[in-house]
Amino acid sequence: MYVNPRESSLSASTLMLVGTVLFFMLILVSSNNFICLYIALEGISLLLFVITAQPKTFVSVEAGLKYFFQSSFASILLLAGIALVFAATQDFDFVGIN
Repeated sequence: MYVNPRESSLSASTLMLVGTVLFFMLILVSSNNFICLYIALEGISLLLFVITAQPKTFVSVEAGLKYFFQSSFASILLLAGIALVFAATQDFDFVGIN
């Protein structure tokens, strides 16, 4: 099979990762409470830094690690904010917080 070097193609594993990211994005926009929102955001971020580091060059692995550490710091801040909202309202649902 002839492969044109100018034509970029995605492998089956990359397509599976992108499909799973899209699945988590659908969960994100349809979430009704903070638990579903957090799980969807974590699923998206975990899969995206795998996709970022997938070419396995020095630059891409470094970018994946940087993205991982920034994502984990943002996750901690999000959990702290969710905990504060829960402490004030005693509810995780978006409708109950109003």
